[in-house]
Amino acid sequence: MDKQYIDLLKKLKKEEILKIVNLFHQYCLFYDYPIAEEINKEKKENIISYLMDKLDVYVKFVISSIDYKELEKLKKTKDYNLELFKKNYLIINDTLSSDIKKLISQYLKNKSVNKKIKENKEIYLLARGIMTCYGALPLSLFKTLIGEKEYLLISINNDNLYKIEDDKIYINKITNKRKINKYIKNNDLKKYSKNAYLKLGNNTYHHTFTTYKKLIRVLKNNYLFKNKDINFLDEKIVIPYLYNNTKDEDMALNNLDEAILKYFEFGNSKLKEKIISSLKLVREEFPLWEYRGRSIKEEKND
Repeated sequence: MDKQYIDLLKKLKKEEILKIVNLFHQYCLFYDYPIAEEINKEKKENIISYLMDKLDVYVKFVISSIDYKELEKLKKTKDYNLELFKKNYLIINDTLSSDIKKLISQYLKNKSVNKKIKENKEIYLLARGIMTCYGALPLSLFKTLIGEKEYLLISINNDNLYKIEDDKIYINKITNKRKINKYIKNNDLKKYSKNAYLKLGNNTYHHTFTTYKKLIRVLKNNYLFKNKDINFLDEKIVIPYLYNNTKDEDMALNNLDEAILKYFEFGNSKLKEKIISSLKLVREEFPLWEYRGRSIKEEKND
């Protein structure tokens, strides 16, 4: 038994310990693991004993539920002082006990845990794709689009790309509450197939656009640009531009201009303008949350 972790729990108020129990029970629901429903009525010391008896299972569930991107980050570091573990109270008052660290390390190498993380990848991509389309949604509608059980995983991890608040979920890039409420009230959505949402979540939806293929041709004709360079192009230039709010078009174009100057050398300004105009055409076809999943082109045609 991890005495250091028990000592950390003892310093918490009963209400804080019950928050941990609640988190654990959410994981249990997702993983179909039995729970003690009346445990919250017990004394503080009994609740701590309940948690300690299940500690190994709890850590396993937390690790099994991380995003595949988080997995790669964790495997590259020996420092597990992450927000993810703070949210789940595996780190208490900035202290990560040695036994918890050993459990985390153990499950990062576990084959069944790694398999589960890979299986969950689709759920996270689906959630990102949906939120890329709509920006803000009532939770009831988000659950309909993604599935009730899948929502459990999303709510447990609470990805830092979006926030879950009361009866709504929204991308954290939208900070204006009035705008969030406006989007939530407008549920006239353009709906997509599951496969399309997955491509949006994986940042590959625009790869099928004729306009995007023309952009790639421009780059191949003027640079030593290979297919393996597409990921770099998307990450540094295309995605940051596509995902900008249409209301901030001047800022988006300025950022685009700076990014292109940073990563490309130009013999003449015409080539730079050609790349920018090609990217504008790609953006015309991309679904935007301001238009509830419709593109600029579709909005203009309505």
